[in-house]
Amino acid sequence: MMPLLSGKRERYILYLTFVSLAVLILSLYSWSSYYRSIYQIQKFAMDVYIKNELGFDVGSDAIHFGYVPPGGKAMKNVNITVDDVRTLVTIESEGNISGFMRLSDNDFILEPYETRKVEVSAVIPKSTQLNKYYNGTLMVILRKI
Repeated sequence: MMPLLSGKRERYILYLTFVSLAVLILSLYSWSSYYRSIYQIQKFAMDVYIKNELGFDVGSDAIHFGYVPPGGKAMKNVNITVDDVRTLVTIESEGNISGFMRLSDNDFILEPYETRKVEVSAVIPKSTQLNKYYNGTLMVILRKI
C-alpha cells in the first residue's frame, strides 16, 4: 500500500490547496473589515431631462440638473462634512443617470470636522436621444479609518 502523499505531484496539489484557502480567508477578512468600517451612507436622488434647451431646477429635495441639451453639461456642488472621525469618503452613483456622472473628487480622506466641496456634473454626450428623463441616486459612503 502506498502512503497518502507519496509523490511530488500530490504534495504540490496539497500545497496549492493550502495557499488558495489562505488567500481566500485573508480576502474575506479584508472585505468584511472594509465594509464594517462604514458608519454612514448618505443618499441623494438625482435627475436630468435631455431637451434641446437649457432649464434650471433649483429645488433642494434632490440633485436636479434640469434640462440639458445633448453635448451639454450641468453642475451642482455638494459639501461633505464629517464629525469627529477621520473618514474615507467614497462617492458612487446608481441608476440610468450614472453614465453621465462626473465628480471633481472621489475616494479622499477628511480629517475630523473638515469640509470638502465636490462638483457633481452631468455630462451629456452629443448622441443622447432628446426628450428622455434619466434619474438615479448619488451615494456618499463614509468609512472610519
